[in-house]
Order: sequence, then structure tokens, then C-alpha cells
Amino acid sequence: MTPVNGLSAKALLSCRAVSGLLPDELASGVARRQVTPASDTTSAFGDPAITVRCGVPTGSAADDPYTFNDVRWALHDTGATRTWTTLDRAVNVEVVVPDTYSSQAELVGTISKAVKKAG
Repeated sequence: MTPVNGLSAKALLSCRAVSGLLPDELASGVARRQVTPASDTTSAFGDPAITVRCGVPTGSAADDPYTFNDVRWALHDTGATRTWTTLDRAVNVEVVVPDTYSSQAELVGTISKAVKKAG
């Protein structure tokens, strides 16, 4: 997984906060796993991996908008995966979910809680 490089100190602190607030499991059987290389800007869950990257550009307003737990997301469907990217946050988060997961809204909603708490 590619970490996000070149972030300001403030953005990196926000990413550390998001990472620290992410749960050990997104749902039953979808547990947090190690990422290589280890980074404060990346996390992964389950197999196949749901990847979380912090410090990315904002989501596209042209993509489908959704709101979970007061966090706005843009959804981009690529066919085999769906990419959820926050909108209008000081530090944006991207979540890539393989289509093998059926309850994507629940998974992204769980991540939204950490994003909201981190600010």
C-alpha cells in the first residue's frame, strides 16, 4: 500500500489521530491488519483488504455524494472496487472497498466515526 507523503505537520497529526481512532474491526470478521510499509497515513482491514489512506485530495463533486455520521463522502465505482473519499475536510481520507463486501455503507460509516472524532 502506498503511504501518502509530503504532508504538513498538522495534516500528519490529523492522520495519526484518524489512525488511532480506527477500530480493531470494521465489522464481524473484518479485522485490522498490518500494512507494508508501516505508515501513519495508511491502514487496512480484512481479506481482501479494505484500504484506508489519509491525506489524499478531496473527493470529486462529480461522484455520487453520501453522508455517514455527519461526514460527507464521494463514491467512485471502478467496477471491482468502490472508492469512498471524504469531501470538504481539512485532511481527507480515502477508503477503497472491494466489491466482495456487501455492506459498504456500514463499513464506511464505522470509519466516519473516527474521521469525525479526529476533526
